[in-house]
Amino acid sequence: MIDLESIINEDKLKYSLYVEDLKTNKIIFDINSDAEVTSASMIKIFIMAEAYSQISKDEFMSQKIVNIDRDNIVGGSLIKNLSNYCYSIKDLIFLMMNLSDNTATNQLVDILRIENINKFINEEGLKNTVINRKMMDFERKKQGFDNITSASDVAHILKKIYYKDLIDTDASVNMMNIMKKQMDNRMMARNIDKSNTKIHHKTGNIPYTNHDAGIVIFKDVEYLFVMLTWDGVDNIYGRKVIGEVSEKIYNDFLKSYGY
Repeated sequence: MIDLESIINEDKLKYSLYVEDLKTNKIIFDINSDAEVTSASMIKIFIMAEAYSQISKDEFMSQKIVNIDRDNIVGGSLIKNLSNYCYSIKDLIFLMMNLSDNTATNQLVDILRIENINKFINEEGLKNTVINRKMMDFERKKQGFDNITSASDVAHILKKIYYKDLIDTDASVNMMNIMKKQMDNRMMARNIDKSNTKIHHKTGNIPYTNHDAGIVIFKDVEYLFVMLTWDGVDNIYGRKVIGEVSEKIYNDFLKSYGY
């Protein structure tokens, strides 16, 4: 068993961790997995899921073209640096998931509607996740409305995607492929050789809070990793801890499977 105490100084951050061998369904770690924490960009996994749910019910939705008004561009967006403000729903999903673009996210929230995203979350039986505001809506956050999730809820959704059981097979495969193209590799992927390992994941970063969750595949090794950290001394330490824990778990899996 990995010695987490040698990696994590709990005076410097709080964390939850869930790790499961997806081949055997053996749970390797389940630490504070039901703790409700601010979701940061992890909420985007649930937005993506509701987007594919609506696409599955309306084949024309994926062809819908969205025109983004300059006034709706918020911070944390690549879109503000581009000349093109016309995107398909799938373009917006890609920008939201792999570049964590907040403008793309807000456009999707407007189209999907918050009540529908929360309905999807509730129908999945998730008790610790809710979307209460759009990205960068600091005024609503000041009023006490935040986006919340937990490691167990994130694990639930990712497992269903992995088993091709979220919405339908096509939707699950599409979501796996999207997460494989994640551009932020500063956390769970930072110390893993990605030339021969597939990492399908989503990250989340706000001050003092760092999250990363995904599915790691190397030959016949396939496992789920979810680590949420909050109340950290700084983001550098949070990313470093997630990277080191992820690396130890990765090496432990390879060793246990004879690699």
